[in-house]
Amino acid sequence: MKVKNIKGQLSLPLYPTAMVRVKDLRRWQEWVGSRMPPIFSVMPIKHATRGWVHPAPYLDRIRQIVSQIKDPSAGHFVHLAFRLAWEGHSGQFRKSGEPYIEHPLAVAEIVTEWGMGPEKIAAALCHDLIEDGKIRGQRITKEYLAEKLGANVAELVEGITELGKEPEFSGEKPSLVDIYRKWLQYGAKDLAIIVAKLADRLHNMRTLAYVKEDVRLKKSEETLSVYAKIADILGIWEVKRELEDRSFQYVNPGIYSNNRSRRKSIIERSKDRVEEIVRALREKLDQSGLHIEIIPEKRFIFELHERMQKREILLEDLTPTDVWRIKIVVPRKEDCHAIEGRIHDELFPPVQGEIHNYIAEPRPNGHRFLHSYVKVPRFGRLLIQIRDQEMEKNYRLGILSRDWRKESFSWLSALMDYLRGSAVTTHALHDMIAAVSDPIVVYTRQGKAIELPFGSTALDFAAFIHTEIFKHAKEAIVNGRPAALSRVLQEGDEVFIVKDESGWPKLEWVKWIRTHKALQTLRPLLKKKSDTEEKSDKEILGPAWTLLTEEASRFHLTAEQLTQNEYFISFLREKGFGDVQDFIYRAGLGRAKMDELVAEFMESVQEAASERSEKPREYRVKIIVKDRSGLLDDITNPLKGLGVNMSEGFFYNYVEGEEKKGVIFLIVEGSAGAVGMIQQLQVLTIIKNTRGVEQVTFPSQEEIDKVMKEYLKGKG
Repeated sequence: MKVKNIKGQLSLPLYPTAMVRVKDLRRWQEWVGSRMPPIFSVMPIKHATRGWVHPAPYLDRIRQIVSQIKDPSAGHFVHLAFRLAWEGHSGQFRKSGEPYIEHPLAVAEIVTEWGMGPEKIAAALCHDLIEDGKIRGQRITKEYLAEKLGANVAELVEGITELGKEPEFSGEKPSLVDIYRKWLQYGAKDLAIIVAKLADRLHNMRTLAYVKEDVRLKKSEETLSVYAKIADILGIWEVKRELEDRSFQYVNPGIYSNNRSRRKSIIERSKDRVEEIVRALREKLDQSGLHIEIIPEKRFIFELHERMQKREILLEDLTPTDVWRIKIVVPRKEDCHAIEGRIHDELFPPVQGEIHNYIAEPRPNGHRFLHSYVKVPRFGRLLIQIRDQEMEKNYRLGILSRDWRKESFSWLSALMDYLRGSAVTTHALHDMIAAVSDPIVVYTRQGKAIELPFGSTALDFAAFIHTEIFKHAKEAIVNGRPAALSRVLQEGDEVFIVKDESGWPKLEWVKWIRTHKALQTLRPLLKKKSDTEEKSDKEILGPAWTLLTEEASRFHLTAEQLTQNEYFISFLREKGFGDVQDFIYRAGLGRAKMDELVAEFMESVQEAASERSEKPREYRVKIIVKDRSGLLDDITNPLKGLGVNMSEGFFYNYVEGEEKKGVIFLIVEGSAGAVGMIQQLQVLTIIKNTRGVEQVTFPSQEEIDKVMKEYLKGKG
């Protein structure tokens, strides 16, 4: 078709009736050209040993990704991102020998499965370009990505890249607290950065077998301590459990293998009985006329390991109760209680004290369900969890199941405020993050709605209402019933604070508050008896010393042992305290959080113990005990957690009167100096508190040699 120029105008071939000025058309062409990314040709790439790698299979996977996006017009955008990634990683290969494009494409598939949109998928495809990519020999910058794919994608890619680096830190290496701070900083910008980084690590863990052993161990330890916990905080249960198991097999391969074998054996022996139980449940619940899913679940290997530690179960003592649980999914929330009642009344009676309503009182990561152990003939105790379809979706995908892109996530802001205003420790951080991750709404007696972080107490409510109410708070009335000020509030509670004009805040309130506002309200009040009367030093120091005693005991120490240790005194000075007295005084005023500082100190002790450069210090321990099964494990397992090694040891029995006694000699290898002194005191306390231990001493080498000679002669 010919084009006619008429008085400086141009007719378009496809639309002969449309007329536009030549200069306007050129301006439009320049505008489009400046904003459209170049269409890279997706050419095959050459592998040193495998020959040519063709893009066709990868393009098929991109088309599959596009087919799952709600907005079909976004397909071109995702293809452009793929072409950038293909060219940027051309010639790069993974340790497994696969083309590097396999990794960003797999991450994009994961985030697509999680329901993320085109920009997030594009960021997943390009997430390694800033760090590792080159196009035509030039490094790829954030500005380049912004020009080609837009500022939002470039911001996401930069965030994902930065989360893979260690945060800036003034010491030798960043602590977990610094790492969490960095994650939350980027999460507050856009939660998609955290989600995409989890997908990145998930795929890396699925292919970790191909990297060197030392890299595997480092990545696995980091995944357990950071990535799995972040997934837990966000309630992404499936991701959390997979990350834990894939890490655990490299962090503790022996324990992992033993647990997996035992789990497999139990499953094979009990699966037929579990199928019978499921059939019985289905026959009974079908009578309700509801569409109900009954799903038998097996606990993950790391999950089973945690259960064994928490309940002090030995591997050989594991039973089907420890491995199996039944998940029941019903259509609506109100069906949950009806189905639970039918199971308890007509099929399997509940175990008293083992029934929990986590719908009314959700778990810290937002999961809701009914939880009960039931008595099942020829099986034992069996855990049954009941959810509706919405709860089930949240159970599997957590925050990914909600339209989090439209939510304000006030909990992230509250958390960042807390991090800026407190000396946060790893010990407290995870629980605290979980506690603020899902805001609740409670009500005054007048019906006014108050939003508080999940886990807030009546004291937090009082601080939010008014300083005068907080200052003279005596007790709470929750839903018409008296309650302690430490009462954790639930969604929908009606709260009223009873005042006592003669009352005054106490130091123990520090342990009961969850919000930064309440803490800031408490601190200046702790220094006074009333508005006009100052507290004496004794009145401030006494409660603080009591609290320090309580916190030290959690780590097998006394307050005296802690405050007399040179390493602790040095730690306090680094934290800006003049001396121990200054620390206790400021803690008594609420200006220092006793529990968190003690926990941070003990964390530093463990780090120092694990990285000791000096020659280890050996000390000998003699333990006289009433002999019983499992005694040695009860002593040695807690000691291993202190960072000490048992380099040698022997045990023998003897009979005294009618009792069977035992003597254990251990040679413990710990750190030198002040850190070693702390370890020695902890060792002594742990052993003394072990059931059956009668006496603990630190014998000389001569005494050990003498006993050893008698032992070898066959005495006892």
